[in-house]
Amino acid sequence: MLEELATITKAARVYACGLNFACFVAWYFPHYVTSVFAAFHYAMFEGLDALTKGEISELVWVMFRESTKTTMAKLWLVWLICYRKTAYANVDSYDRSNAERFLFDVIVELQTNPRLIADFGQLYSSDRNADEITQKRVGDFVTNPVVTPEGRLDGIRVEAHSTQEPVRGRIHGAKRPDTLIMDDFEVSKTAASEVLTKNVREHISEFKAGLSSGSLRVLYLGNYLTDTGNVALLLRKAAEGGRCRSLFVPLVEDGKPTWPERWVLTDEEAEATGKISVERKKAEMRQPDTGDMDFQREMMLIPPTRTLARFRDEMFRPVTLEQVLAMRPLACFVTIDTPSKKEGLEDDGRDRCGITINWVTKDGDWHLKSWGAYMGPSGVVKEMVDLWCWLTDTCKTKPQVMAWEDTAFTRALEPLLKKEKDERKVFFALTWLEHKGRAKSDRIRSGLLHRYETGRVWHVTGESRDLEDELKAFPNGIKDDVVDSAAYQSDIVRLPHDREGMAADEQKFYLAMREKKLAESRKRGGSLRMA
Repeated sequence: MLEELATITKAARVYACGLNFACFVAWYFPHYVTSVFAAFHYAMFEGLDALTKGEISELVWVMFRESTKTTMAKLWLVWLICYRKTAYANVDSYDRSNAERFLFDVIVELQTNPRLIADFGQLYSSDRNADEITQKRVGDFVTNPVVTPEGRLDGIRVEAHSTQEPVRGRIHGAKRPDTLIMDDFEVSKTAASEVLTKNVREHISEFKAGLSSGSLRVLYLGNYLTDTGNVALLLRKAAEGGRCRSLFVPLVEDGKPTWPERWVLTDEEAEATGKISVERKKAEMRQPDTGDMDFQREMMLIPPTRTLARFRDEMFRPVTLEQVLAMRPLACFVTIDTPSKKEGLEDDGRDRCGITINWVTKDGDWHLKSWGAYMGPSGVVKEMVDLWCWLTDTCKTKPQVMAWEDTAFTRALEPLLKKEKDERKVFFALTWLEHKGRAKSDRIRSGLLHRYETGRVWHVTGESRDLEDELKAFPNGIKDDVVDSAAYQSDIVRLPHDREGMAADEQKFYLAMREKKLAESRKRGGSLRMA
């Protein structure tokens, strides 16, 4: 391909590279192509082709460090500029300086790449100021206008932004952004904060109108730092299909390097082939205090929370709600964890509750529907009454226990709960949950871990995602309201009664007493009627 591109006319070469981004990279950027492309690189080319043509609107790349994902994104932006496939592009990062460095590298190629200049001319000729050169950062730029036989075409605008900046007001002439590259939008700081994670999620959502209308395409470059962040959310979205596609590439998969043209597993293989050793890389990244955590996170895409996690995906056994409700006998228990008062976890002034519904079979298996909800005091009591009505009327599994964590906050809501029940003519007793001096982490370990390890817990499909996210992050997660509500189930669960209305051991005792009383009655010459 490269030989052909070198011999054909400039016009033919420009035309061919405009049709194929891989050709464009290979011809105009030989200084970047230092190894043979891996299979996943061709998947990257295919994804960008679909994104450019509008076949998809979102493309998510979650790949190991040194996989070239950021370099490929920069070259794609250059390609869009050269062929005027974008009119207004934005690059957004959590740290604005990262986005500005991204733009700086794009400008360097536009101004200094000899092959680009030879075939496309000087697309950007403005001088960079001293600060931009020193810091290697550019906040925005507009390419040179182009004069064609059809008339003069305005320059293309490219801007760098932070995900903490508003989207509203971004406009170039009459145009809004048609291309968005989200680079390093999830970092350790956002992964450790629910509030920052939510802010980034809302930032992405602000572009929703452009995505739904097909006027915006988004390329996400992500690191997998947590199972509960925005990258994980985007991967789930891509798995559901539609106009979002993803590519997840760790350094090693199924015991083999995903880029075998560049990497080998051992130092011995590296010495024989001249390639990079995974073994050596792992040793270089090892830290005295955290061991291989950095390697697992950056190269294997295994987040720290999962590395240390006590609960794993394979422990979460799915079951549908219909299957659960068909089981008999069945006992139902509800536990509600009080809103967290931890600083930074508030959502618009409201606190998060953890709620768990547990259907228990006579064998002692748990079937959980467990989630988190943001609600104020009135919302908490309304939700409690709603749950009672839904479980009693719709599911036909009236809760044996409705339990709420005993705190000053919840005790103060007792009058409000009584008023809500009276107005709706619903009556149920409330059991108060007490931590009894136990640390929350100890409650979770003692109440849940052995049950999951022995396969005695099932999750209602699609109804326990919040619980699963918190369990996988335990004991280092930033949220634990939902998992704590599930752990409290150990304090109240009792096995369901059989058809006669009592547990097996109670029935045996009842029959023994019945025989005893019958025997006594016979001695007296009387009779005894018993149901």
